[in-house]
Amino acid sequence: MKKTVFTLLVLFISISITAQKGGPEKPAKKVADEMTEVLVLNDTESKKVYEIQLNKFRSVQAAKKEHADNKDAIKAETKIINKGVQKELLTVLGSGKMSTWKAHVKANKKKKK
Repeated sequence: MKKTVFTLLVLFISISITAQKGGPEKPAKKVADEMTEVLVLNDTESKKVYEIQLNKFRSVQAAKKEHADNKDAIKAETKIINKGVQKELLTVLGSGKMSTWKAHVKANKKKKK
């Protein structure tokens, strides 16, 4: 009986921790939805942006696991990932929409400060 209760307790704790962390899908969708709204993207562009963001968040997540004890390595790898994402987005969106997006991000940074 004690083993069963303990096992159920561990199961519930692990499920709640996993649910709190979430996966890369949620933040990727949030960014893609914001980009779709701000840049007035069509369905094709929106789907491509989501895929790019999803790959980005998965890569960052993998980097964090790989370099769990080394914040500098995580930061360096994330910087490389972000540069690649910028290139991919430029290809999909073009320079005009990328400029609009960068201005939007910059304006939101100022609002948060």
